[in-house]
Amino acid sequence: MPLINNPWRKAWLRLSMPAMAEQGVITVCAVVLMMLYGKVSVQTLAAVGAGNLIFMLLQSVFQMLSTGVFVVVARFCGQDDQAQARQAIAGALTVTVVGSLLVSLLFFLLAGPVISLCVGHADAELHRQSVLYLRLVLVILPFSCVNLVADNALRGCGDMKTPLRVATGVNLLNIALTFLFICGPFGLPQLGVLGIGLAICVIRVVEGMAKLVLFFNGRNPLGLRYRPAKPRPDLLRRMLTIGLPATLEMVIMQAGLLVAQRFLAELGAVALSAYQVANSIISLVFQPFSGIGMAAGALAGRSIGAVEMKQARFYGRDPLRLSAIAAGVCCVVLYFAYPALAHLYTGDPALIQATLDLRIWFVLTAWLIALANVGAWTIKGAGDTRTMFFISNIGLFAVRVVGYGVAALWFSQYGILLIGIFTLLDFVVRTGLVVLRVWRNKWMYIRV
Repeated sequence: MPLINNPWRKAWLRLSMPAMAEQGVITVCAVVLMMLYGKVSVQTLAAVGAGNLIFMLLQSVFQMLSTGVFVVVARFCGQDDQAQARQAIAGALTVTVVGSLLVSLLFFLLAGPVISLCVGHADAELHRQSVLYLRLVLVILPFSCVNLVADNALRGCGDMKTPLRVATGVNLLNIALTFLFICGPFGLPQLGVLGIGLAICVIRVVEGMAKLVLFFNGRNPLGLRYRPAKPRPDLLRRMLTIGLPATLEMVIMQAGLLVAQRFLAELGAVALSAYQVANSIISLVFQPFSGIGMAAGALAGRSIGAVEMKQARFYGRDPLRLSAIAAGVCCVVLYFAYPALAHLYTGDPALIQATLDLRIWFVLTAWLIALANVGAWTIKGAGDTRTMFFISNIGLFAVRVVGYGVAALWFSQYGILLIGIFTLLDFVVRTGLVVLRVWRNKWMYIRV
């Protein structure tokens, strides 16, 4: 088939461009922010990583409604049933606001003990900064959860441009505020980890309010004017049935990463920070490919809703094939750019060397994650969230957590090398299973 003239390919490329641009903006801004964090101290860099991991664990609880909205809205749009799509979105937003407020309050009070599980008490300064950062970001958990649901509602409708516009504005604002708060230009105080947390609080509130405005004033693809209302039990049940495996996947994954982070902390702040920096660098490659997956998943879900199975199969396989080539080219470029990028994060020689030691392993991992992201969104877009639950956790627990534990407990002198090897092996397993699932086509016949 011609590269561009195929109308189905044109459709997912048209949706992919703004989605990839959104993910690209988020990733580049996250990399710039991580570079700013690294200029403060190694402990600050590690504290932000630890706090974000716990925050993501809590946010993942609401993944069930976010994923459920994405799948259900895509199906209803494929069936041209916008009324039910509106009701599903309104119910999901109502439950998300109430639930996230309760979770935020509970874990704000438990921040100290929770951080102890993640980083221990060996480094008192790391523990103090981690608690402070976590409490700050927990304040805006409800806004972040609203963002998840609102973004996936828009993507399910096929609107990839609105999330791009909002993400561009708030991420540029985040960089500006973080620079002001932690670098202290114009005579301003240097607030360190406090400034990082304050900047994130401001931008998440701005982002959450912008998304809610779209649903209050009806300026969204479904013309929805959101009013808090009692959710329809049948639609809520459908979304929860679809989203529960995705939530369990994310919760268990984040718990596994929490255990892995605890092992990394045993290897010292340098190893923990090197892991954070290497992840940040390779995200420049793999994260934008999530945009291709989002577009493919939305179109696959709409095709299944319209009972166009041949078209759905195309949206499963074609994006994966082209992504394999494009991601490979990007990884070659990243390999040569990696040393220069590593030096931008910090001036600490030990941290730079540890980050460079992870180079080959993490660049290869970036290619695998890019493919896994594309395939996973397609599978989830069809409602096959149970399969992704098993795939994600097999690689993480059977390979990475075990490997990090071995490194921390018995082979700490080879810690950096083993971190790279077991991270790569984790995604060899995961990506292989995702590609196999996509090619076997069973994901197209999941009832939702």
